[in-house]
Amino acid sequence: MSAPSALKIHTEAGVAEDGFLPPHPMQPAPRSWTGDVRHLGRLADATLGNTRDVWVYLPRSYARGTRRYPVAYFHDGQNVFDTATAFASVEWQADETLEQLVSRHEIREVIAVAVGNTPLRIDEYTPVTDPRQAGGGRAGDYVHFLVHELKPRIDAAFRTRPGRADTALIGSSLGGLVSLYAGIAASDVFGRIGALSPVFDWGGYDIEWRYATAPLSQLPMRLWIDMGTAEDSVTVPGGTLSRLVLDVRRFRAVVERRGYTPGLTLDGEETTGALHNEAAWAERLPRVLRFLFSNIPGR
Repeated sequence: MSAPSALKIHTEAGVAEDGFLPPHPMQPAPRSWTGDVRHLGRLADATLGNTRDVWVYLPRSYARGTRRYPVAYFHDGQNVFDTATAFASVEWQADETLEQLVSRHEIREVIAVAVGNTPLRIDEYTPVTDPRQAGGGRAGDYVHFLVHELKPRIDAAFRTRPGRADTALIGSSLGGLVSLYAGIAASDVFGRIGALSPVFDWGGYDIEWRYATAPLSQLPMRLWIDMGTAEDSVTVPGGTLSRLVLDVRRFRAVVERRGYTPGLTLDGEETTGALHNEAAWAERLPRVLRFLFSNIPGR
């Protein structure tokens, strides 16, 4: 594979050399970006035959030196930085959260890449089909796009630390599912996985089977899984409990039986009263980022 060309941050009319298209003419003006957030335009996805928006947040020190930075990739990228593009105008506030954590010396600086979804979201974020749902099963193609199309361009354009130990993948709901899938399918690329409210039961708990059978060397170095207690509920002895929390506990038990070592760390939480929405995930994001990145040494 030939080396990718550097990205043009300011694209012009037509298809740019780097594969990015100019921003969509209906793209709202940013209203809530904090720091250096760049809309790179729409990346032409050769694997899936579509286009998607990509945004990049650069740390405060990026323009002042030559150091390289770990990278966090986010699914559902339109929800990550800006209320103008976020679902129901509720964003994750990842840019503000990163700046706050860095200012408090809780993590080192991180580049964040927000990868927009497409109308094929269900297909792209699920590794197999599910008889209860229409579509699904193209997560392998989406992860191929991340690994072979997007990440090489990001690494060429920005001063990243491209190795597995410095690269995280974060998502919620089906984005949490595809994050878990990529942690196995592209374990040499994404070493740190944040799965918020993942859909564990898709395809008959297919993701659980993958983590139960994959070689230990393929499991993520750091794995965060969580769920809100108000996301769903079932009756159990003594009251009600979130069915999805039970799924988290079941998955954790599978992973823990694999024998995670100090080099393979599992964490997460059951958040009392939390719903399945952007506001809940934004509230948990500081804890996710602290867990995923607090142990990365500076260089």
